[in-house]
Amino acid sequence: MYEGSRSSGIIASLLDDNRPIREEDAYCNLYVFRNQADARSFQDGKSVSSLKYDVDYSTLGTQSCNGCIPANSSKTIYFGFENERMRYTNYLWLEAVTTGNSTEYYKYVYSIR
Repeated sequence: MYEGSRSSGIIASLLDDNRPIREEDAYCNLYVFRNQADARSFQDGKSVSSLKYDVDYSTLGTQSCNGCIPANSSKTIYFGFENERMRYTNYLWLEAVTTGNSTEYYKYVYSIR
């Protein structure tokens, strides 16, 4: 029964059973920050509309997303997650892989003994 209802008793409340009624109702916003100051302001609760975030790689209202975020010579990229429309707890997991270019030169030296 997908659209069914369930009761929210005292036991469920005490055990933090705060799952959304339907799975598609659970979503969050992902913001990509390129500098530490904006990431810190986001942590401190400043409104996102006043912060500089990467619009091209941030996602609003997503359940699942994947993709490549180019570093553009940045050493650190900051992610901010926001649960702005749900009163329930959203559980997130993040998998990240980084690659980098490396150039190595070798000089072979031969000697005769």
